[in-house]
Amino acid sequence: MNTQVAAVTGAGGYVGGLIRQALSESGWRVVGLVRRLRDLDDIPYDLAAGLDPGVLRGVDLLVHCAWDFRAARRADDWRINVGGCRRLLTAASEAGVGRVIVVSSIAAFPGTHQRYGRAKLAVEAAARAHGAAVIRPGLVFGERPGGMVGTLERLAGLPLIPLPASASDQYLLHERDLGAAVLRLATLPELPRRPLVLAHPAPVGMKDLVTELARRRGSRPVIVPVPWAPAYVLLRLGEVSHLDLPVRADSLWGLAHPPPPPPADLAELGISPRPFRAGDEP
Repeated sequence: MNTQVAAVTGAGGYVGGLIRQALSESGWRVVGLVRRLRDLDDIPYDLAAGLDPGVLRGVDLLVHCAWDFRAARRADDWRINVGGCRRLLTAASEAGVGRVIVVSSIAAFPGTHQRYGRAKLAVEAAARAHGAAVIRPGLVFGERPGGMVGTLERLAGLPLIPLPASASDQYLLHERDLGAAVLRLATLPELPRRPLVLAHPAPVGMKDLVTELARRRGSRPVIVPVPWAPAYVLLRLGEVSHLDLPVRADSLWGLAHPPPPPPADLAELGISPRPFRAGDEP
C-alpha cells in the first residue's frame, strides 16, 4: 500500500505544526511548505511569491495554514495572504491535488469588522470556488500553546495584568481535536460545502482564561480589567511607531468582539471536544 502524501503550508508554525504532527502520526508522509527549512521534507514557500505547481504533483492532500502576520497594512493582507491563497489553490488545481483543506479562523464570521476576520472570509470565498474544505478553529490550546493562547500564557506570568476585554467570551479548541478534525476531513467520502467551526460550545470568559493559564504556570497575578477601546488606540499608536508589541491591535479587536456561539460541527465529525476549565490538564 502506497503511503499517502500531505503538504502543509505553515508547518513551521503552531497550528500548522500540530496538523503536521497529527498527519504524520497517522501514517501520512508530510511535506512542509515553510519559510524556514527545519525538516528533510520541508520545501521553501512564501505566500507572497507563490508556488510552482510541480511541487504539488503527487500530493494527495494539501492543508493551507500559512498566514503572514507581518502584513500589517490591509492592502498587504489582501495582496500577500488572500492573493497568496488564491495562487496556491490555482497551483493545487493545476497539479491535480486530490483534496484541499483551508484553515480559516473562528474570527471569520459574517458582519465582523476585524481586519483579520475579513481577510479570512475572502480566503474562504477563494477556497469554496476551488472546491476546498474550510475549517474555522477557535483559540487553540494544549500543553505548550502557541498563537493567541500562547501569548496570553506568557502575559499570565506577569505579576500585574491590565486586561482589556476581560468580560468577553472566547471559544477554545484543544489541539488534539484540531488534529482529529483534519484527519476526519482527509478521509470523508465528500467534503462539506460550508465552513466548519471547530470549537467547544461552552465559552470561557477572558478573565477566567487568563487566570487559569496563570494557575497552570504557577503564577497568581493581579488582574485589573481595563476598557478595550483605549488599549486598542495605544496599540495602534505603537504599531504606527513600529514598536515590538506582544499583541496586535487587530487581535485585541477580535478578542473584544467575539464570534457567535459555534454550531455542533465537531460532533458532526464524530469528535467530542475537550473542554478548557480550571483543574483540567491542557
